[in-house]
Amino acid sequence: MLNLLNKIIKGLLSLLGFLLIAVIGLSVWNVISRYVFSESVLWADEVSTFSVIIFTYLGLIVSAWRGVDIRMDILLSILPKKLLWIIQICQQVIIISLCAWVSYLSFSYVQRIYRLGMTSTAAELPLWIIHGMLPLGFLLVSLIALLRLGRLITCRTDSLVDQKTSTVASIEVNKK
Repeated sequence: MLNLLNKIIKGLLSLLGFLLIAVIGLSVWNVISRYVFSESVLWADEVSTFSVIIFTYLGLIVSAWRGVDIRMDILLSILPKKLLWIIQICQQVIIISLCAWVSYLSFSYVQRIYRLGMTSTAAELPLWIIHGMLPLGFLLVSLIALLRLGRLITCRTDSLVDQKTSTVASIEVNKK
């Protein structure tokens, strides 16, 4: 199952790369059309802004999966293995709780703007899709932390990425 999820995350990362290139191309085209042809693409700036929001929350999922989030772990490396393992379990429980809570709270807002049928001004995109990235992103991070918690308890590792093919480091805890 982890191999399939790793492939999905790699695919998501590739998709994000292609979409980023497309948004950059759209922005370049908008600049050229504005200053060379004196005609701007009215919805291009709005789409670029919304794309950054989408990239942020999809990138959050990728970084949570790979375990490349920002950490202050200089002290963790000198702790006894057993204490380190307990701290990692507590960390995952806190991540699960907070991310699930943020997802739950933000979902009600997304429901309201969906019911109101709100759309963006220039591109007329449904705003619930853009705002829906926040609860989706935090829900998936919560589920990733839950999977990481299960791996910590059963395998004594927090890694979800294949160590042979990845440069992502994780803290391994011996089974003592």
